[in-house]
Amino acid sequence: MRRHERARARRRNLPLGRFPAGGAAAWTPASVAGLVLWLDPGQGLYQERSAPTTPASADGHPVGTWLDRSGSGANVSAASDAARPVLKKAVKNGRDVVRLDGSDDGLLSANLGAFNFTAATIFVVRSSTDSSAVSVADGNTLNNEFLVYGNDAYHHTSNGNSVRRPHQTTPAGWFLQTVVFGTTPADLQVYLNGVASNQAAATSGTPTDFTAVSRTARLGFRGSGGVERYGGDFGPVLVYNSKLSDEDRQLVEGQLNEDWDLF
Repeated sequence: MRRHERARARRRNLPLGRFPAGGAAAWTPASVAGLVLWLDPGQGLYQERSAPTTPASADGHPVGTWLDRSGSGANVSAASDAARPVLKKAVKNGRDVVRLDGSDDGLLSANLGAFNFTAATIFVVRSSTDSSAVSVADGNTLNNEFLVYGNDAYHHTSNGNSVRRPHQTTPAGWFLQTVVFGTTPADLQVYLNGVASNQAAATSGTPTDFTAVSRTARLGFRGSGGVERYGGDFGPVLVYNSKLSDEDRQLVEGQLNEDWDLF
């Protein structure tokens, strides 16, 4: 039985989001404890960067704000009109995506206590391994940063002090990237389409344990200067405030794969 089929079998005890049964609550990413960011490209897209009222609903509409569905209030928005990505309709498995141009597009949250954690699990469905996909870092710095970059994962303490866990494969198209961050620099693993990295971690400088600070989430770039822009499409982005168990990780991976037909 394949990995995602095992996860699907476990989910039979929970109704899927599309198929609630018997009056029970439908399964969603929030069914797994600790969800602090849930960006769903099928919902919550608006054209304005602030006070959003006009939905982004047609192909090519600019996305100025993307509402968080986790309940944490971690909505992300563009810093300028030029930085707005666009909605693209029915791109992958009939689902809408948010497309970034790799030049100046990007979205970021406020600096939030919801990201005041020392371990995390991040899931990203995307079309390209290009550059910085998701950064959750201390304010406008690159410090205390949980970073999903290329096909790798980084525990980034500060400039020159980090641990990088590469992955042995580079997907040619759409894929699911999962990163499980522990508190210590060495406690770091990246999965592509559910397959764990078998590569050794590389340490630069003297990285230290993550500390509990408020952080800003960024999609498609890092830091206040907007460096290392991502060019490609985003599906869902999920952030949990702990290291998920293998069972819970596979549960989420299985649902995302079922929805997006990734592997």
